[in-house]
Amino acid sequence: MALAASVVLLPGSLLAEVRFASPFMSHMVSNALALTADSVTTMEISSGPVTHDIAHVLGALAYGGTLVVTNVGGSPFAAGDSFQLFDSSTPSGSFSSVTLPPLGTNLVWVTSGLAVNGTIVVLSTAPPVFNSVVLLGGGGFRLTFTGPTGLDFAGRVN
Repeated sequence: MALAASVVLLPGSLLAEVRFASPFMSHMVSNALALTADSVTTMEISSGPVTHDIAHVLGALAYGGTLVVTNVGGSPFAAGDSFQLFDSSTPSGSFSSVTLPPLGTNLVWVTSGLAVNGTIVVLSTAPPVFNSVVLLGGGGFRLTFTGPTGLDFAGRVN
């Protein structure tokens, strides 16, 4: 199946799953999906709970055109939120334009996963918060800090 100029792929008004697989299943369209240069693909995501539209493609998936991702939930996104929008073992190409929902302070979208596994991820850019430095015997020290997702870390140097 190819989506050409002026065609919009919108899986549904609510979070949905679209499958492009072998034609012997009645609800399947084809075993490949090509999103052409003038197509628009709109995917819906939500962070509370984390859920999203997804297009499963059994065969080749060729990215192209515009990807528009909208937040249909009321909860803000958090570092570590991950959304697999496309599922294909053979993705290729790229979107000419990607529009993503706004994020809070110190958060950014990482879209490099689209080309690998069809995934977008929210990443924190907040610096770590250092909690303590403790001098140890023999000239070493232990450093503890909190990372961007609230996890505690400790390092020891001798």
